[in-house]
Amino acid sequence: AAGPLSPLQVDVPSEVPAGASLRVTLQNAGPLPDGTFRVVRLELNTPQGQPYPLYARNLLLRSTPDSELIPLAHNDPPGKWMLKARDVMTGVVIEKPFTVSS
Repeated sequence: AAGPLSPLQVDVPSEVPAGASLRVTLQNAGPLPDGTFRVVRLELNTPQGQPYPLYARNLLLRSTPDSELIPLAHNDPPGKWMLKARDVMTGVVIEKPFTVSS
């Protein structure tokens, strides 16, 4: 029988200039059973706490570490944004704040 999945680890830089790409690094904390993959939903919230659907996406992780680049617009509002990464299989949500600088 399969045991519990190892936790997902998510890292983002603390600060990203507007117009640059946000690098999201996803890593399994331990090995996954053979043939297992993970689906992760990435969502970003603006400094006002509003979801920003333009940058949302689903990732299929067959192996880790895996990096996803999210190109930010030059006119994205500066301030503290929040990345939410939801592991679709477990429902666990990991939140990582980052600052967009102007």
